[in-house]
Amino acid sequence: MNKVVQDGKVAVILNNYYGTPWYNDHFDQDLVFDPYIVDLILEKQAGKMLDSQFLEYLKAYLTDIGMDEVYVNQSRLELTVEWVREGSSFIINEYDGLESIVYEQDVRWFNA
Repeated sequence: MNKVVQDGKVAVILNNYYGTPWYNDHFDQDLVFDPYIVDLILEKQAGKMLDSQFLEYLKAYLTDIGMDEVYVNQSRLELTVEWVREGSSFIINEYDGLESIVYEQDVRWFNA
């Protein structure tokens, strides 16, 4: 699995707004770390790409890799990159499309 790593942190793709979740829409771990999509998001956030271009490139890429069943709509404009310390254990929590990272050490387990 390819990942973008910078300064000991790994790029993780999440949906940053309510609507269609990212990971919780397709459950494909590779798409959570996909370097091409990370680059698209970072280019869009830097103002180097129009929203319409972003959606076009994202849809074309997903089709090219055989993931054309992944929904691409306006809510994909809310995709963001979170930087997670390399080697960290986490899950992606979702509520009504809004996703967030929950680290293993933040989960309080019960014993029966």
